[in-house]
Amino acid sequence: MAEVAYSHLFPGVVIEAHDHTDEFDLRFADGSRAPAALHTDDTGGYVLEVGTYVTAAGTEISERLWTVRSLEPHHDGRRIKLGPAFP
Repeated sequence: MAEVAYSHLFPGVVIEAHDHTDEFDLRFADGSRAPAALHTDDTGGYVLEVGTYVTAAGTEISERLWTVRSLEPHHDGRRIKLGPAFP
C-alpha cells in the first residue's frame, strides 16, 4: 500500500509507500485506488506505472507512466517523488 495526499498525480507529488515492494495499491486522498508498479528504465532510474482508476468524483484517470525524480527510504517504506508523466 502507498498513499498520496491528493486525488490525482502530478509532477513533484510525493507518494508514501509503506514497504519496499515494487507492485502496490496506490490510495488517493479521496479514497480511490489504483494499481501501481515501479520499473527500472534503460538508465537504471525508475518509472512508475499507474493503472486506470476512477476518482471519488467519478472522473476516469487513464493509465500513465511517470518518471521518478527521487526514491528515498522512509521509516519502513520509501518516498517516491514523481517527475513528469510520459506523453
